[in-house]
This record gives sequence, structure tokens and C-alpha cells, in this order.
Amino acid sequence: MYYFVFIIFIFSGLFFGIVVFLWALKSGQFKEQQRARYLPLEDEQEEPINEVSRSGKLQFYVLFGILILGLVTVASVVVYAHLI
Repeated sequence: MYYFVFIIFIFSGLFFGIVVFLWALKSGQFKEQQRARYLPLEDEQEEPINEVSRSGKLQFYVLFGILILGLVTVASVVVYAHLI
């Protein structure tokens, strides 16, 4: 009976994985693959950024919220599986 909960859990994880992958494609995370292999060899070090933009803070809070939602989901599935 509790297999239905695990199936929902798997499909929700698959859905969120696809959404994150599509976001990465849209935002250009996979561009310039030829340049990426030479990044560890560069000697120049950029100056550290002291200010975090508003969109950076928003992204942090959204990702933190997704993390908390995922942990709550995992905990609820484990608790439900032990109750049955």
C-alpha cells in the first residue's frame, strides 16, 4: 500500500531534476565547455566580490527553500513507511 508514496516521491524528484536541468540549459551553464578545461590552469585570481546582488540573495533563499522542502519530503516518506 505504501508503494504509492514512494512512486510519488520518485516522480517528484524526477520532475524537480528535470526542472533544474532545463533551468541550467536556459541560463547557459553548459556553454563554453572548451574553455572550462583550462580554468584550473589560470594564474589570475579575481578579486573577491564583497557585495551580493539582490538576485543572488533570492537564488540562495529559493535553493534553501527547495532543500528544506526536500528534507521534509524525505522525512515524511520515512515516517509514513515506518507507520505502515
